[in-house]
Amino acid sequence: MLNLLFRRLAALIVISVVLIACQGPAEQTPTPSFPSPTETPIKTPPQVLTPSPQEQNSPTPGSPLVLLVAPETAELSLVNELEAILAELAAAEDVRFETVSTLSTGQLTSDVVLVVAVPPDPGLQEIAVAEPGIQFLGINIPGLETNANLSAIGPDGGRPDQLGFLAGYTAAVATPEWRVGALTVSDSAGGIAVRDGFLNGVVFFCGLCQQIYPPYNQYPLYLELPADASSNEWQSAADALITQAVETIYVAPGAEQEELLTHLATAGVNIIGNQPPPQSAQNRWVASIGVDFAEALRTAWPELIAGMPVGQLSARPEIYAANSDLLSPGRQMAVEAILPDLQTGYIDTGVGQDGPDTSP
Repeated sequence: MLNLLFRRLAALIVISVVLIACQGPAEQTPTPSFPSPTETPIKTPPQVLTPSPQEQNSPTPGSPLVLLVAPETAELSLVNELEAILAELAAAEDVRFETVSTLSTGQLTSDVVLVVAVPPDPGLQEIAVAEPGIQFLGINIPGLETNANLSAIGPDGGRPDQLGFLAGYTAAVATPEWRVGALTVSDSAGGIAVRDGFLNGVVFFCGLCQQIYPPYNQYPLYLELPADASSNEWQSAADALITQAVETIYVAPGAEQEELLTHLATAGVNIIGNQPPPQSAQNRWVASIGVDFAEALRTAWPELIAGMPVGQLSARPEIYAANSDLLSPGRQMAVEAILPDLQTGYIDTGVGQDGPDTSP
């Protein structure tokens, strides 16, 4: 029995050895190999050199030149507005742009193609005659006679009656019971046109303009003085309107002395003018009524830069520097809604085109 067990055990050992021998060496999983960092070259994308905005917009030296003539006494707000617009327009055309304070024929080199000037007049009429190869544009300079190389935007191309009408309409919209008045210049056709336009603008909005509560006055009221009236005379005229319970006064061109504006603000009267408000009157400034020279300049630019005149352009009246505490955004929108019809003449100011209507 013992011998039988030994024989079976020996047989199992032999079988096990045979099986192990048949299997062969165990398969080994290959270890992945990675190239060292220096073996793979780093590909650098090509560099694209993009010019800065200044380089992209900088005109080439010797390119055409546009000049803005802005004397030291020019209205700063107008100069700033025109500088921004001309710089933008010039950059789009690869044209250089500069602002100068004086103008003479000696400054006008062969690369100057357009000269834009603002008041006071640097003698644009005479210089344009002497330089027929250059286009000139006068903005808000009175008395210019346009020709083949001289164009003009307002005031001769504008409408004083429309400015007055817009001021009167704005005053009526902004003032309870339409207790409004105006201080105007009596000895110029433009001053009379502004006055009549103002009166008609008020009536256009409020009709009979009757009050519910006293005092009962026939608004709108106005007082006028010559352009050379003194500051004291203007202040006395203002006081006369204030005693008639006028709450908003339009101070027309020619009467806009800072002493007068300060006097009105101190008296608690709201003001409409044709200039940006001085610091002393800002809290009583309803709005400024002016001319949209920016829009007119953009309209004229393509022809002027191409060397062609545009003649006499009329600029659209506009309302700006509005005080939302005295003229709410909704009321301002109501005023601005009439501007297209006013400019096209669909709304008649009631002032004759051959001259202001001064009949009672």
